[in-house]
Amino acid sequence: MTDLNKQNQNSKPFYKTKKKLILVLILSFCVCVIIIWFAVYIFNSFGSYLFNNSHNLSKNTIRDKRELEKVGSENIYNQALNMEYSYYPLPRNPTNSKKFLLKIAKDSIILQGGAQDGFITLNNTFFNAPTINYLKRMQEVNDVKESVESKENKISGSVIAIFFYNNKPGKIGYAKGKALAYSTIKKLYDAVVSGKMTTEQAGEAIENNTNLAAVDTEYKSNAYLPFTVTAQQAITYDPTFDYLIKKLQAGQTSPIYTGSDKDYSTGKMIDVVFMFAQVSAVKTNGTNENFDEWYAQKQKEYETSIY
Repeated sequence: MTDLNKQNQNSKPFYKTKKKLILVLILSFCVCVIIIWFAVYIFNSFGSYLFNNSHNLSKNTIRDKRELEKVGSENIYNQALNMEYSYYPLPRNPTNSKKFLLKIAKDSIILQGGAQDGFITLNNTFFNAPTINYLKRMQEVNDVKESVESKENKISGSVIAIFFYNNKPGKIGYAKGKALAYSTIKKLYDAVVSGKMTTEQAGEAIENNTNLAAVDTEYKSNAYLPFTVTAQQAITYDPTFDYLIKKLQAGQTSPIYTGSDKDYSTGKMIDVVFMFAQVSAVKTNGTNENFDEWYAQKQKEYETSIY
């Protein structure tokens, strides 16, 4: 009896250990089931995502390859329209799409016209392909514009000016302001014509003359105007003065010119500014045709059809 009791007592730890082992096995099995279920779930979800995403990519690829318009020899695809919307985040609607298609058509005409005139060489990385490098396309368009503009006749120089009526007389009044403006600009004009001063230095002299604040509060910003323009572009607000400037040769200086404008208190024209110009360079080996005229001519050569 004693031995039996001893045996039973010795058996109890064994039973406890066996129960713990079974419990650990059950828990391990449950954990494995959960892990396997979770792995299957992740696999299915990821597979579904890949399938749907690849399906969407396939759809997007098809959409990108859809032809929207034809310009000359180029077919314009949906990718070009999508790129325009990405650069200009406007609401996607028929009105905006039409504006973008017209812009894309203009770019196409510029590219084809530029290739025709030998400015660029077209290839399918940016022209007439379902998917193109759109940044390169924009750069090529810009290169054509610059090439056309570089062939234009141009004139460069600078204008020196002192206003004595800038929407209203200065603090010292109209007559005194006009007199001070003329005496100041005459000295500078003589110095420029004699070669003692450059027009840039004359402009700086006006900017540093604080007495002119009583003549024109904006005297500093109005003092010096460098320019490089074509025959069609304006230099100043006064077309007559611009005409005189464009008749000058390189190195020549215009006479002091008196510009007029409307006195809004009376509605009559009055003298408002003294100015003169000096031309530094004249380019006449190009053409009088500017970019807008060049494009208008090319536009006639390339038919556009929006589908």
